Amino acid sequence: YLGTPMYDLEKFRKRLTDPFIAMGVAIHPVNLVETQRFSEEDRQQMLKSDIILVSGGNTLYAMDLWRALGVVEVLVEMKDKAVFCGGSAGANCWFDGGHSDSMDPMTFRRSMAPSS
Repeated sequence: YLGTPMYDLEKFRKRLTDPFIAMGVAIHPVNLVETQRFSEEDRQQMLKSDIILVSGGNTLYAMDLWRALGVVEVLVEMKDKAVFCGGSAGANCWFDGGHSDSMDPMTFRRSMAPSS
């Protein structure tokens, strides 16, 4: 699970992943926002995953951070090995172009999480 577009906020992660957990699916959240780091453990876990689920949220923020941390290279490496899915930003991120409101200040993290 990549929750980067929703700033790795737990309430949104739980909303998307709890139904899968209830069915016995193992979830490995890759949290990048707070640490600004993509660990080797996260990289290896992603490479073993059958499904990559991405949250909705700020597409531009997620794509920029993934490029900066090397996540995009891992996703490209996985292109024939996993199912990629998500809604809104979690769907837009798989394409070369799409409609997004990511430049809208209301989608920025400080609007989503006042304590940030």
